Amino acid sequence: MRLIEVIRGKETSDETIDKLVKIAKDLDKEPLVVKKDIRGFIANRVYRALRYHCVILYLRGIYDFIQIDSALVHKIGVPMGVFELLDFTGGLQLEISEGRIVNAIKAEVPDWEPHVGFEKAFNEYLKFAEKRVNEGRIGVK
Repeated sequence: MRLIEVIRGKETSDETIDKLVKIAKDLDKEPLVVKKDIRGFIANRVYRALRYHCVILYLRGIYDFIQIDSALVHKIGVPMGVFELLDFTGGLQLEISEGRIVNAIKAEVPDWEPHVGFEKAFNEYLKFAEKRVNEGRIGVK
């Protein structure tokens, strides 16, 4: 992958960021400085939102798995569709595990991430994931 996300923590100095950006460029990578340490950083956060919306389209019967993944691969240009990627990565189980601790983390660290408006899509996705896992439909990993 060409992109490297350089994460700025609460106490990360400008000097450290500059050094990491230089290292990334020396490796012929494209550095992207992430200004706040949030779950998923930038690329995964954007992909997560895409994944949730794809699942909602599927759950509402608007499109099937093949249509959604085909559109993502052939129109948007991602290397693998949402559902295919879930099959190969164990993403369903990971999200279920994460879902169990999200509220506890938010209670402990209220500024952990921007989450207003995100939770409804996450909860719909979580229902989908739990149903698939309970049915033993967890992909090939």
